[in-house]
Amino acid sequence: MGIQNATLTVKNLTNTHDAQWYECWCVSPKGKVATAGTFLVPDSGTGTFSMTAAADPADFPTMEVRLETPDKTGARQGGRLVLRGRGQKL
Repeated sequence: MGIQNATLTVKNLTNTHDAQWYECWCVSPKGKVATAGTFLVPDSGTGTFSMTAAADPADFPTMEVRLETPDKTGARQGGRLVLRGRGQKL
């Protein structure tokens, strides 16, 4: 398993004021997931965040950002999908 480092820039997201947060997931073609971290956006709805996941980009090529509710298990809860895409190597 490899490490995937990414810089995620988002615009026009809603500030949820800690009621919910955004979580970035690395997703495999078979639907397996690894979290790359959570973040909150400021009132402007725009932010840039450093993300790291213990997932090989070759095996987990898709990234999803979902709006999640607090949960103590750390599991993907199926929150509302906000963004989906594939990263670009620089």
